[in-house]
Amino acid sequence: MNEIERAFVVETRSDVEPHLARAVRCTALRQGYVAIDDPGGGHVEVRVRSTDDQHLLTVKGGVGLTRTEVEVPIDAAQASALWPLAGDRVIEKLRYTVPLDTAPNTGVVEVEIDVYSGRFAGLVMTELEFADAATAMAFEPPPWFGTEVTDDARWGNANLARHGRRVLVRVHDGARARVDGLDDERNALRVRRVLGGQQVLGDPRRRLVVQQLQRDAPGDRHGLGQAYQRMLAESEGQPGIGA
Repeated sequence: MNEIERAFVVETRSDVEPHLARAVRCTALRQGYVAIDDPGGGHVEVRVRSTDDQHLLTVKGGVGLTRTEVEVPIDAAQASALWPLAGDRVIEKLRYTVPLDTAPNTGVVEVEIDVYSGRFAGLVMTELEFADAATAMAFEPPPWFGTEVTDDARWGNANLARHGRRVLVRVHDGARARVDGLDDERNALRVRRVLGGQQVLGDPRRRLVVQQLQRDAPGDRHGLGQAYQRMLAESEGQPGIGA
């Protein structure tokens, strides 16, 4: 079956606090990725997920708005047998289910707000599932949802678990710069070029693309330098969203 879903990264925890208070459910999720593959530029993952009273084995395929998803329940013993295969590819989060009253014509009545913990503490994401792609594309997200990452596979939980967290960094005058390709804590960030453009080169296996720095501090090299130094310090410290 298909899963049709849009995903967003919340800029700060304070943006969602009023909505968390309206949650009708809060579920602690722990999920481990037993296998991940990217055949022919696609994506396939096998995941085990555990809550207090349920264990599920899920296979997902594809990237973007519409993905294949098959999910089957397993018992506690089966889940225990699979968990060691995930290694450190583990995600832990609280999932808040919140009524949504801003999309009366889309059939969407709930949004899921995921507040991550453990290795990804500070990250907050919102997700919505839709009945069809047309409805999904017609949906207008409220500003507090944050930055959409539906088509960016690097923000998928499997890739977060595999490669480490990514960050949206707040910079000069409260504007935002987006940092793509950030290595996780096991890889040293080696910056080779600081200013003079929007691209910053680091580890040869990764590239950091810093957007908006020039726009946020036009003609102000001091302000631009401060913004970049703050971005670099936060990136090295891995503070993440809502720090």
